[in-house]
Order: sequence, then C-alpha cells, then structure tokens
Amino acid sequence: MTSTQEVKPLAMAQDRLDQVWFRMDDEQIQKFIALSDAPPVTKPKSVKLMSTPSHWDQKTQQR
Repeated sequence: MTSTQEVKPLAMAQDRLDQVWFRMDDEQIQKFIALSDAPPVTKPKSVKLMSTPSHWDQKTQQR
C-alpha cells in the first residue's frame, strides 16, 4: 500500500473530481432517494428526439 505522499498530484486531482458532496437535511435526502429510485419518466419529445436520425446519419443514408 502506498502513502498519500507517494501518489502523484494528477491522480489525486482526478480522484477529487470524481467526488460530489451534497449538503441536505433528512427531508431533502428522502426526496433525493425517492427521485433517484423512481423509474424514468417517458416524455414524448424525448422519444421523438432519440428516434430521429441525426443530420449526418440522414446524409449517409441518402447516398
């Protein structure tokens, strides 16, 4: 096992960028958990957007 002093500064910075801290009270935590555990909501505009070929795909298909 290596000590913190042996870890390269870049690796330490990258590790810190992967961490997110939330400050919430108990009620906010429960709401956050409920939202993150809920199934995704289907939105018609999102379905249309994701099923429409991109402009560069349309050009490729027309050739």
